Amino acid sequence: MAPDSDSPSSYSVPYSAQRVFQGILENANIRKYLPPDVLDFASQIIFSGDAEPSIPVNWRFAESAAALKALEATLIAVLMKRKGNLNLPSKARPSIPIMLNSL
Repeated sequence: MAPDSDSPSSYSVPYSAQRVFQGILENANIRKYLPPDVLDFASQIIFSGDAEPSIPVNWRFAESAAALKALEATLIAVLMKRKGNLNLPSKARPSIPIMLNSL
């Protein structure tokens, strides 16, 4: 279950970073510049870290930085796949998660 973003006691930086990342991928102005197979790796991104923000600012610094790092990791995975150094996981093999700590 997703945290209730309206309640400060249930706010989660990793969950919010995931939502920002999804927003980047779903934005038509950005999506047209991304490789088509970026979504294959985007589903492997796992956000972890403390639910509470570590920097008390009124804008979502940690979430934005983590989402941009997730995009960077996804694009690197696409490039590695194209070079032949990385294969997509199959049903027989577990996925290869890309962990991003949102601290």
